[in-house]
This record gives sequence, structure tokens and C-alpha cells, in this order.
Amino acid sequence: MKDANGNWDYDRIAKLTFQVSLACVFAGAFFAMGAWMVATKPAPYFWMREMWQALKETVAPDDIARTDSFDAPADAVETPRMASGMPVIGPCTLISARRSERQGFYWLDANGTIVAAFDTGDEYLGLSFDALDWTSAGVSDRREAIWHGFDLTDDGVILAVSGMATPHGIGLVRLGADGNVQWARELGAHHSVMKRDDGNYVVTTMRLNTSGDRDFPNFTPPFMEDEISIVAPDGTELDRFSLMSALAHSDYRGFLSANYDLPVTIGTRDPFHTNKASPLPQELAAAFPMFEAGDLLVSIRHLNAVFVIDPETRAVKRAYAGPFVRQHAPVWGHDGRIYVFSNQSAAKNFSASEILALDPVSGAVVWRWQGDGREPFFSEYRGDLAWVAPGKLLVTETNRGRVFVLDVATGSILWDYRNIYRDGDGVLKIGAVMNARMAPCPETAQ
Repeated sequence: MKDANGNWDYDRIAKLTFQVSLACVFAGAFFAMGAWMVATKPAPYFWMREMWQALKETVAPDDIARTDSFDAPADAVETPRMASGMPVIGPCTLISARRSERQGFYWLDANGTIVAAFDTGDEYLGLSFDALDWTSAGVSDRREAIWHGFDLTDDGVILAVSGMATPHGIGLVRLGADGNVQWARELGAHHSVMKRDDGNYVVTTMRLNTSGDRDFPNFTPPFMEDEISIVAPDGTELDRFSLMSALAHSDYRGFLSANYDLPVTIGTRDPFHTNKASPLPQELAAAFPMFEAGDLLVSIRHLNAVFVIDPETRAVKRAYAGPFVRQHAPVWGHDGRIYVFSNQSAAKNFSASEILALDPVSGAVVWRWQGDGREPFFSEYRGDLAWVAPGKLLVTETNRGRVFVLDVATGSILWDYRNIYRDGDGVLKIGAVMNARMAPCPETAQ
């Protein structure tokens, strides 16, 4: 670097050397800071990660996740397919679904016709998002709610309301058949609510853990500590226990390291993502002599595992893992098998779903269903299973807006409903179906 006279310009060389050195110092500092944040995961790490996730969703949004509806294919029709009618499923099927960009409950008759419906227009149904102390976890501003899991009452439903953002636990709501809110409880409920033989409900709940715990010292707070609550029909919480503590005090403690970094630290805010807790009914207990009536079949998605837990003693009796990925909705079978909705089939390179039946003793897959060959079977996330009769399984393929009755013995589909509707512009849309249950037709049915 020389001047106009051909002499070395040492002033310019010195300035350039200083600028390059300063840039290297700043780059090194940023690299060291980034490495330290990844290794230690202080609170700003989670805020920055949430901002990055929000930016990705803004640039390339996932239509299904954000709106729960998407354009229907060109050959879509607005009527269900039926093999032989639907005598097995009863007078009506109740679905929790999105239509016209809104959430609601819809009663379908045997022909798939909507005979009654309600949409309150209020996603939170009287629950207060601000009443829950999620802000310290760096939660995003996405305050969309999902009417996630529900079960039936004598005159309506009990509904778990989840949030679209993490953390997602919000509350529990009891609705009458007309959609009126009878009560709302901010329990941090999410995903699943199922009725027990005694009339109380098993609910998946969570709390924000900001201080860590000696049971799992490798978890970096804040994180969501998944729990199970027992709730009376009037909304009174009768009992509550931590699933994380139950695992920590069991022979299956190693599952707690499933999301670890080295050295063994868990920095995710949602280490479990529990999505189902299904009590073993007394009528099926004889088919599962290794367990007791009331034991819970608990699906923990982020561990790719299903556990059997005694809700009274908190003892973890069994763990099943390996055949399924990102699973949902394990159910006790009338044939003494455990059925699981595996969202991402390992056998299909994680690009298709399948329903598996497990031997409860060995954990081996003894039956699988990957579709009827006519079209794909795939819900990348979400989904549900429920029995409508022995051997007849009501399957909710959430992300394809589909509900069908599967004959387990033959693998054939007896009834096939698609939640297809026209938006305000007349365009055919498919709306996500969160759950479905056989239900009496309401008095308001047309």
C-alpha cells in the first residue's frame, strides 16, 4: 500500500491493520458469546430462539399449523365416502374441527351431514391467557388457542384448551350441548381429557418450572414440567402429580436425558410434550392382567415413548419405545393389545403415519396399518384414536381433516368423513379435525 510518490503509506497500513484486528476481535467475541449461550442456555437463549422461530414462520409459514386449514385438492368432494353406511358408530359423531377459519363442535349423522353445530367465536372460552405466568418463559405473542382434546359429559363436553405457542398449557372448560360455558378453570391443561370409571377426569396439565428441581438438575429453567391432574365434573382439581418426578424416581429415569446436550444438560422448554393419558377401564382390565384398572397409558411425544403409570402410587410400571415416532393417542384394546397412532413411521422413512398394535408384555409390534392403498395416511403431528365398538377404531387424521372408522380385523375403512367446506370466496378448504367421539345427537339436531 503506497502513496502517489510510490512510498509505503504506513498510516494507511496501520489504520487497515487496526480495523482488521478490531473486526477479528468482535467476530471472536460474538463466536465465544454464541458458544457460551448454546452451552449454558441462559434466559436470553430461549428468547432469541423464539424470535428466530417466529421469523421463520413469518418468512415461510406452515399453513396447517398457523391456520389449521388449507386448500382442498382438485378432486375433493363435500360428501363422505362410505363402504356400508355407519351402523356401528351410533346416531351421531361429534368432532372438534375448524371450518370457515374458526373452531367449533359439529355433530355428524351417519351420512356425514352436519346436523348441529356451535362456534362461540371465542377461542379462549372465558379463560385468561394473561392469568398464566408464561411471559417469563419468553413465550411469543402468538395467542392462538386450539380446542385440543375433549371427552363427553351428560350434557355436553369437557374440553382442554391449548395454545399454539410453547408453553401451550392453558385450561379446562366445560361446555353445554348449546355451546354455553358452564365453567372454566385455568389449570395449565392441554391436549387430553379422559373420563374415568368413577366419573372424574384425567387431564394432561403443566406448570412453568423457573427454578429447576433436584429430581432433574440437568434441566435448564425455565421449562414446562408436565403433570397429570384428576378433575371432578364440577372442575375441582382433586389431585395433581408431576410426570417428570414419576420418571425420575423410576427405573426409567434414563428417558429424562432424551433431549440432552453434552455435557448432559436439557435446554429445551418443552422436554416432554405429553399428549395423552388414557385410564384403563374396569371392563378391559381382565385383558391386561399385568396392570390394574385405573392405570394410565401416557404418551410423551418428545421422548418417543409411551408409559404405564399408577396414578395413586406414581409408580412407572412399563415403558414402550422404538416402533413409533412422535406418537399420539395410545388406547387400551379389547383384544389385550395397546394401539398407538405413530405419526411418523420409521418403516416409511418418517414421511407417513401408521397405527400399531403392541403386545403389552414384550412391546413387540403384532399388527400395523399403513393405509388402505388408495391414498396416503399421514398426519405429521396430532391425531387421535377412540373405540366405537370392539374391533372398530375411530381414527382422527388431524392434518388431513379426516375421520374414519377402521375395521381392525380386515384393515378396511367402514366410513370416511372429510372436513371440507367452502370459504368466503367459494374455495374448497380442508379444516383440521382435532378429535372425534361417538355421541348422541343433540336435541337441537335438524
